Amino acid sequence: MKRSKIILTFALAVVFALPGLSTAEPVDGIAIIVNDSVITLSEYGKKEKEIKSRFPQANRKDIVNAVVQEMILLQTAERKNLSVSKTELASAVEIFKESQKFNDEGLVKFLAEKQTTLNEFFNEIKIQLLTSKLVRHEVERLGFSVDEKKVEEFYLRRNPDASKKSQVRIAHILLSKKDSGSIEKALSIADKAKAKGADFAALASRHSTDIRTADKGGDLGYFTYDELIKPLREAVDGAQAGDINGPVESKAGFHIVKVIAVKKGGTFVPPELKNALIDEIAMIESERIIASLIEEGIENSHIDIRIAKAN
Repeated sequence: MKRSKIILTFALAVVFALPGLSTAEPVDGIAIIVNDSVITLSEYGKKEKEIKSRFPQANRKDIVNAVVQEMILLQTAERKNLSVSKTELASAVEIFKESQKFNDEGLVKFLAEKQTTLNEFFNEIKIQLLTSKLVRHEVERLGFSVDEKKVEEFYLRRNPDASKKSQVRIAHILLSKKDSGSIEKALSIADKAKAKGADFAALASRHSTDIRTADKGGDLGYFTYDELIKPLREAVDGAQAGDINGPVESKAGFHIVKVIAVKKGGTFVPPELKNALIDEIAMIESERIIASLIEEGIENSHIDIRIAKAN
């Protein structure tokens, strides 16, 4: 995994699992300053411990970068006037308790085991909500949505064999060039074939010089469009089932062509996978948005790292 990807993963982990920012206390040293926000040494210690428990391979530089990125995201949300109301916070806490099957006592016990105070826990939830709001804000601003086409393209990149070309089933009446007056005859038969109520199969059986298909009503079967010779491809391009076109000329003679059926091509995405694919695409886009916000924020911020970045 590339270092940038690791760092982003840590940043997301911090955002969704750790206590937030506070003002430095006089009795505590300063670890990191980003613009007007401060992380104290004790706050940094908690973040470091939490990240290490989840990502044992993380070194000091990874952790520092992740903390800086969290601070950048929170400041970005503040600049965009995004906030979390007390009602939203309370609702999110209740959802968390329900998901973990906690009552109030169970939550307190859980936090004690994590060595996390109630205020720190509320701040964790607030950061989650604020980051989600920031991503939604950017998604709406950029006009991003996951439509059917995006799902198909995403699925196709992973499953190249899932794509099928459009197919057309055609029948033809072939008039050999060897016969005198063949073009006139072809035009005459074409008029008859296109007449309302005409029996194309009967005309093919009676007039076609293609002995392989004449007794089958001229049925040539299914083809992808690029499998057809150019004159036939042009004759059926854009045609619907039941359409009759021609005559068109090829080396074999003059063809009057009927479209029997059309099978539309495309990418088949199993219905049971669609929701999961939509969620995955949305998550990838969310990560891209977060990475972009972090990059822009770092470029435009004053950052002072006062703790060593190497182990």
